Amino acid sequence: MTKILLIFPLVIMCFSAYGQQKITIENLLNQEKLSGAVYTIVKEDSIKIFSAGYKNLQTKEILQSNNQVHIGSITKPILALGVLMLDTKGKLNIDDPVKKYLPDLPIENPWESTHPIKIRHLLDHTSGLTDFKLWHFFSSSSNPRTPLSAFYTRNTDVLRVQEKPGTIFSYSNIGYTLLGILMEKVVNQPYEQFLDENLLKPIGMNNSTFQFVSQLGNSKNEKLAMGHFDDGSLAPALPIYPRPAAQFTTTAFDMGILIQFYLNKGKVNNLQVIDGAYFEQLGLAKYTEASKRSLNVGYGLGISKRDRHGVVGLAHSGNVIGYRAMMYIFPKEKKGFFIAHNMDSESADYERFNQILIENLNIKKTTPKHQQAVTTKQFADWAGYYIPKITKIEPWQLLDIIGNFTKVSFTEKSMKISPFQKKVLVLNHIGGGVFQQSDKVNPSHLLYEITNTKYLTTSFFTMKKINGWKIFLSATSLFVGIFGLVIIFTSSIYNIFINKSKCLNNPIFVTFLGILLFLISILLISTKNIIFIGDKNAGSTLLYLSTILLPILVVINLAIYLKNHRFPYKTIDFWATLCVFQLVVLLILFGLIPFVTWR
Repeated sequence: MTKILLIFPLVIMCFSAYGQQKITIENLLNQEKLSGAVYTIVKEDSIKIFSAGYKNLQTKEILQSNNQVHIGSITKPILALGVLMLDTKGKLNIDDPVKKYLPDLPIENPWESTHPIKIRHLLDHTSGLTDFKLWHFFSSSSNPRTPLSAFYTRNTDVLRVQEKPGTIFSYSNIGYTLLGILMEKVVNQPYEQFLDENLLKPIGMNNSTFQFVSQLGNSKNEKLAMGHFDDGSLAPALPIYPRPAAQFTTTAFDMGILIQFYLNKGKVNNLQVIDGAYFEQLGLAKYTEASKRSLNVGYGLGISKRDRHGVVGLAHSGNVIGYRAMMYIFPKEKKGFFIAHNMDSESADYERFNQILIENLNIKKTTPKHQQAVTTKQFADWAGYYIPKITKIEPWQLLDIIGNFTKVSFTEKSMKISPFQKKVLVLNHIGGGVFQQSDKVNPSHLLYEITNTKYLTTSFFTMKKINGWKIFLSATSLFVGIFGLVIIFTSSIYNIFINKSKCLNNPIFVTFLGILLFLISILLISTKNIIFIGDKNAGSTLLYLSTILLPILVVINLAIYLKNHRFPYKTIDFWATLCVFQLVVLLILFGLIPFVTWR
């Protein structure tokens, strides 16, 4: 009786804690204007699942804890487990070159003879490949049985290696899609079927699948929560080209099982499904330039080591149209959590949910080990401007230059990082090229130099130093060109309605026609949902044609001026046309003309 009386208050406290947490999650959903969430708390051998909010905002159906969700890029660590399982069984070796298994893959790798892409590079996002093309995710042209190779056969440029394989981290959905292709070659069956039968079932994830599941059509499953855009409109699931990188349907409970599988280092019922040694390498960047210089936190074998909120854990986030998710694992504490939201919002602060769930796990926070700051005098030459080393989405390097640059400056003992569109960071110099952010447990940034090029990296993101004038001139060229377009357009509209006799005789009318076609194409595209931006339709076809015609019409416009006007430079229309001409040259140099959304 005495034992019962002692246990009873503990049970009440436990339920009270979980109840308070549920209220907190519900409050956060309301504050962040999100539709709903399912989540899992894993402590030792215990899995507890919860839900809050709506399964469907339009019907107001309540989200249940056993409803299925999509988890986007958290697919990657699960696919990585499948690759490691094949390695454990001797079917492949993750340190083998990819071309050993896919000899006909048209990879364009300038370093092929000395640094071929290895399977480990694909797992660690160090292959040097870009991330994705817009049409890989935003298109209705894919179906659940589209061959995986379709992601590159339409445009083999996506397989162009931008950096020496193995040297820097650069997140790549393309890389994980190649892993799916490689897996299919090794097992001689669709990767979805193989992993469902040989990985998910053995570890007990019975309500999960790599197969395509939707809320509509032939792949409909009533258990799947409806996805939502941030305005509350519905976002039913559509097939994507990089399926191995971001297509996975699961439940909160199954994700708890997955976390336990990680905590047990690949063992299920005393059966070692995956070599336990690989679980010691999770989240460790190997062989990269950053790891060689003592910045070891990073991404390894499908998952990252994340340093946030005073704790360090293994983690992976995920988002796909209509959903956003996060998985955290703390191997030493034998704890973890998973949360999935059925809304992908650009304005919501999802990090607040992570912080609440970390606090619920009672993970002991580590006080940052701030070493005595030392002088930064030797880094005077490192001050300046930096842009991403690898462009995330081809061919948007121009946007990286004018909108994604970072300014670096130094005080006596610290480095100041000022991203163009994000908050400023001040880091203490702790020795060598290593710096630490004040709220991080471990060193967070590194400066290094290779062949006279200076780099700034966090292990997860690497930037290279460029001349600030390149940013200034590129931005100036863009804005001057836009100004020229506005002048030509407004002047032509004025002539059409006010001075009709002058309209057709004005050389800029030729350029005006090209601008008009371009604007009509943008209008047509804007009437479509964003998920169709990669389709070949009236809007995208007209956009392609108008970006071919515009340079031709601008050149014709200039030729007419130079031929028929003795002093063309005395007219504002001539200078406006010249402004547009230099913009066209800039866009051609950066591969943005002609603009094709479906390749």
